[in-house]
Amino acid sequence: MLPGAALAYALTFFASDCYSELYGRQAAQVMVNVGFALNFVVLLLVFSTIQAPGRNPEFAETFASALGPSVTIVLGSLVAYLVSQNWDVVVFHEIRAVTGRDQLWLRNLVSTATSQAIDTVIFIAIAFYLAPTLLGVGAALPMQVLVGLTAGQYLLKLLIAVLDTPVVYLVVRLIGRPDSNTTFGAVADD
Repeated sequence: MLPGAALAYALTFFASDCYSELYGRQAAQVMVNVGFALNFVVLLLVFSTIQAPGRNPEFAETFASALGPSVTIVLGSLVAYLVSQNWDVVVFHEIRAVTGRDQLWLRNLVSTATSQAIDTVIFIAIAFYLAPTLLGVGAALPMQVLVGLTAGQYLLKLLIAVLDTPVVYLVVRLIGRPDSNTTFGAVADD
């Protein structure tokens, strides 16, 4: 099973790799952490909406049953995003410290492949196993289904990482690397 969000989310690693290459580690980590904060706001909005009293108890119950499982999805996504995106930035720049500006393809593939594995495992484990059990909003999925979800999502994300490498080169070439005097802290902060 491959939810559409897996495709969209896989593209965030493409964005962070482009941003890392163009503006440096510090700027990329700020971007990742701002994204986390915004995702956290979404979680709070969904949770507060479920908890808000409604005029019609039947509608409120239906609303809670429809949005309840999304809390586990958002929670899993939050934790996975924070860990994997920061990992992606760190690995990207560790490789860059060794390769300099050469071998962008290596930075992109290794950082994304490893961070996507971390992201997928954390997300699936929290969203479909731990959170439903601990929060009491549904049942945990069977292990066979969890393994299938993990494998399918990771393979899709890995394929995207391979396919997006030429696009990363194109974006970097079109935008151009700023010099070390830029206000973004650019490449000199690596």
